[in-house]
Order: sequence, then structure tokens, then C-alpha cells
Amino acid sequence: MLFPVLVALVLLATASAHVTLNPNYGAGAGGYYKTSLKIPHGSHMKETTKITVDIPNGILSAVPEALHGWDVTVTTRAINPYISHGNTVNTAPASVTWTATCTGAGAPDTCDNADHAGLDNGHLLELEMQIKLGCDFGVDMAGDATPDATVWMDQHTLWFTTSQWVSTPGSNDGNDESDGNKLSWTGIVEGTESWSAAQPKPSPYVFIYSTGTCTQDSSTGDAAAPQIGMRWGANAEVVPPADNQEAVKSKEEVRSASEASVRISYVEMRERSEHIVLASEPRERHAQTTRVRETLEHISFICNLFSLAKPL
Repeated sequence: MLFPVLVALVLLATASAHVTLNPNYGAGAGGYYKTSLKIPHGSHMKETTKITVDIPNGILSAVPEALHGWDVTVTTRAINPYISHGNTVNTAPASVTWTATCTGAGAPDTCDNADHAGLDNGHLLELEMQIKLGCDFGVDMAGDATPDATVWMDQHTLWFTTSQWVSTPGSNDGNDESDGNKLSWTGIVEGTESWSAAQPKPSPYVFIYSTGTCTQDSSTGDAAAPQIGMRWGANAEVVPPADNQEAVKSKEEVRSASEASVRISYVEMRERSEHIVLASEPRERHAQTTRVRETLEHISFICNLFSLAKPL
């Protein structure tokens, strides 16, 4: 089901300067999913030189993008063993870290390598990774509840809490635990809480759905009647597979394209509003005002499309 347009537009307006995952919907339990961690920019007068994303419990594998100028490391956690392609697997990814490559006698205070890839304030960085989803979420190996899975906006949500370190340009001098150099995108919400208000900063997330790939032991002990669907939380609630999910994904693709159009229009409107303030000639102010009105009409048209969309 599509979200209310108001929620969609609020998220669009607030997410532009936040660390997010894109796409962040349509991940089926028991399957593979490809997404990108988007770092919209560096920090004022500093560069982003290290990013660590925590992988939620229930993710069985994470294959990060190998990016020139960045060193990539993956840490793991112990999990209950399972068989994959005839092999026993007893670990899963706990975190993925990208660190700007820094070499030379003065490292990390100065980096001599020409390919030092710190992200400055004027550029965008996207870090791709492919993950494999399991069938049990919101619970650790011991069976205790974990905070990385909540039901938010009526959606089963996995939280990829992220830390971003910033350094003096041309160095990795900020890649430590100093609070002044670290931005914590670790705020998690549930229910109908505001994502943008999450503290200290809102965490990236992915909406997931249950599938028939996940088969659980029957609560009655009848092996001939297994329960179908992913399990959620310490109580191992079995979530029935989502109905007509392909249609939902199709509508989400349309929604995603429309949101991109709204995002561009929002940026154009902001820039044109600034031009109105700076314009000295009445004729120029009138022209800029007209363009802002046209942009608002474009956004209104897309909003009407959302309001006319019928839920599945």
C-alpha cells in the first residue's frame, strides 16, 4: 500500500541532507536485495573519510562495493548455523566500513596518496552493497530482542545505523572516536514517530516484507503443517507472506520516480525563491515569482496523482 502523500513529501524534504539507503523498500525475506548507502555531502570545512554501517540481525550476508580510493572491511557476528550450498555457515555480517585510503609517512595526519578519496561538502557519495535476508529479525543468537527491527508506519523496518567521520581535507585525522569528528546516524523510531526527529540523527532503514520462501516449524509440533512467513522479534511472531507484492513493488517504482521529480522541483523552488530575494529589478522578481508558482503547480499535480492512487 502506498504511503500518504503528506508523509512522503515530509520525508523527501527532510531526507535530502541525511544519510539514507536507496532504494529503501521492496526487500523480501529470504531473498537478495541491492541498495546504496547515500552520503549526501561532507561536513563544513571537512571531508568524510570513514563510514561504518551496522548490519541488522537477520541479514545473512553483505557484499559491499569495492570503490577506488576506499578500503573496505566487514566484521562478523556468530549466528545459529545453517546450511548454504552444502556448507555450514555460522557467521553473518555485523558491520561494513569504508575508509578513505591514506598512505605516507605522516598518515593519518597527512595523506600522500593522490587518490585520497575524502568526500567534500560539494559532492555526493553512494556506496552499493548486496545483502541476503534471512527469515528471523529483531532477535539475536541468544533469542533476545534487538533494537534494529521495529514496526514503523505499519511497515516491518530494518535499521542500518551508521557512523560518519570527518577529517581535515587531505588527511584522515578525524577517524577516531572523538565526538567532534563523528556524526551518529543512529536514531531509531517505531509506531508513528517522526523519522526526521530521531536522535541523535535519523538512521537509514529498509522496509521488508514476508515471503513464502520462509518456512517455520509448526507451533503445534506438526511437521506436516509448517508455518509460512518470516519471524519477527523475540516472541518469534510469524508474519504471513505479503499478498500481491509484485504489484506493490510496481507501484513503488512509479512512486519513486514521482518522488524524484518532486525532489528536483523542491530544489528548483528553493533556488528560485533565493533569486527573488536577491533580485533588484521588479521585472526580474516577477519572472522568478512566476517560475516558483509553476514549480508549486507541478508539485501539486504529483500530489494529486498520489491522492488518486487506490490502495491494493
